[in-house]
Amino acid sequence: ASFNSSAESDEERWQDIINFGVLRWKDENPTEALHMILRGVPDRLRSEVWGSLLNAEAHVEEPVADEDPLSRRVLRQIELDLPRTFPDVPSFNENRQRKMGQLLRTYAFSNPDVGYCQSMNYVAG
Repeated sequence: ASFNSSAESDEERWQDIINFGVLRWKDENPTEALHMILRGVPDRLRSEVWGSLLNAEAHVEEPVADEDPLSRRVLRQIELDLPRTFPDVPSFNENRQRKMGQLLRTYAFSNPDVGYCQSMNYVAG
């Protein structure tokens, strides 16, 4: 399915893609997916789209922080940064913070060469 219609707003297109299945859409339309991702995901849908692209649900298990000092540091930094992210935005509630934390931990441990650094929370948010 192609979602590159100019009649819809970007947010409507992205919502259609989410409803269709982000990973399925990316696999079936790699060129369109790359183009749309490079154009940007609307703020309101960003965490859901990137969570799907990173297949966050499949990576729920995380390394045990006690076994690795780097893991402890990464987990601690993410937990410190979450409440600081968009503190004046009412919709960025505890549930959204939890989902963003899962996304950031998944990314950090799936991509150890990059890991996590401050301000990634704003990109993900």
